[in-house]
Order: sequence, then C-alpha cells, then structure tokens
Amino acid sequence: MAAPPLPIIDITPYLPTSLERTDSDVPATAAAQLAVARALHSACRDVGFFYLDVSSFLSREEMDEVLQVGREFFARPQDEKEMIRLENSDGVRGYQRLHQNITQGKADHHEGLDLYAPNPYPPRARFGPLTGEGIGVHGASDPRDATVEKHALRPLEGPNQWPEHPPRLRNTLEQWTEKMKWEEMRGMVDDSFWVMRVIGYPPLPDGMDGISCGEHKDYGCLTYLTLHNSVHLVAVNHIGWPCDASMLRFCDANTFYNQVPARRPVS
Repeated sequence: MAAPPLPIIDITPYLPTSLERTDSDVPATAAAQLAVARALHSACRDVGFFYLDVSSFLSREEMDEVLQVGREFFARPQDEKEMIRLENSDGVRGYQRLHQNITQGKADHHEGLDLYAPNPYPPRARFGPLTGEGIGVHGASDPRDATVEKHALRPLEGPNQWPEHPPRLRNTLEQWTEKMKWEEMRGMVDDSFWVMRVIGYPPLPDGMDGISCGEHKDYGCLTYLTLHNSVHLVAVNHIGWPCDASMLRFCDANTFYNQVPARRPVS
C-alpha cells in the first residue's frame, strides 16, 4: 500500500511579509496562523514529513543562487577545495571530500561544505598546536579577520571556513542564513543554533558498493532541505511506508522539504 502524498503547507501567516498589519487585521491573522499550526501538527503527528511553501518570502532566484554557488564550488579543482577541509578547523566545519562520510559502514558518494552557527566565544585548544599557518576567526585567508594560531580545536568551537572561489559564495550563504532568522522568531528561539550543509552529488560510478547518501535518521529537532530537480529523495514514515520526497517545482512556488526526525508533535 502506497503512503499518502506529503502535505504542502503555506506558512505565509507566520512570515515577515504578513506581519506588517493593523489592529483590524489581528483576528484574521490569528485565525490563519491557527490553521497553519493545526496543519503542521497534523503533518508531524501523522506523517512526519511535509513541504513548506515559502514563495511569499523567498524568491525562486534566491533559492537558485544558493544552489548555483554550491555547484560552482564543487566544480573547482580538488586541491583548491581541500584548502578548507574539515581538519583545518574543528573537524566539523569546512569541506568534506567525496566518500569521507560513512553511513551504515559504506562510503557515501557525495561531497559537502559544512557550516555552523558562529561560535560566540574565543576558540579553545584541545590537544595543542598543529603545524601550519594561522587561520582567520571567520575562515581561511580572510583579510577582515584577526589571525589566530591554528590549534586542534574542540568540536563546534572553530570558525567556519570559506573558499576563495566562487567569490560570492560567502556573501550568498550568509545572506541566506540571516534571512532565515527573521526577528519575529527570536523571542521563541533566542539562543538558537543552526547547521547548513551544501552537498554535491556526482554521478554514481558503475559497480559502486554504496549510494549517494545511505539511509539514516537526522539528528536535531528539524531538518529543512531544498533540492535540485534531479535529486531523488525517499523518506520512510513511522509505519514503514516509503514516501516520495523529491523536491517540488510547482508553478513559481518555492518549497522546502521538512523532516521531523523524532516525529514530535508541535503546537
């Protein structure tokens, strides 16, 4: 028996584009927000996955630009990408080379650029200095940053690493993450934390013992994905039914695929 299609939920009543309203608009807005909250609750409780329609807040061009700078980075020479490898920071920020990620004992055929919320505290050494030159507080070779001695940093305490090419990548991704943190939500998640992964999936070679990304459960509370048209994603719901969760491109609407790893009801 096939799983039901994933619900598509328009969260416009909660987005900044709908929050500039007069007092007379409050009852209608509150009712619209309640309807969205109920739809989200039902999706989390009954399915575990859903699409968010954010076309009133994000343009198609903004989303496509994020994907494009990722493609351009992964097309750079390998030795250039390795300049910001994970080992240069705290082991979790930077470039993850092809097959470095292991899922259920098999190498995943993808590469990634991993970014985390900036660490507000000074980096601390764990084991002592490594060989090599210093890195900037916000990434390698950034003249805006004061240089710090390269150490074996504690996990999650290092700086994000940014490539030199494409030169607009850093600004594009920083603008993206800032836009996702609109002020109206800060009262709910004031001391928030985020992880952003830009992942490249080259074609699978014939006979490879593995896939682009093995079956797994994401850690954390919520996972939001935006995918290229050619990427196929399958999610398994709480009773074991596979759900086709490929990225939607309907009309001009932009959608995020959302996964609730623990299937926690929200209200």
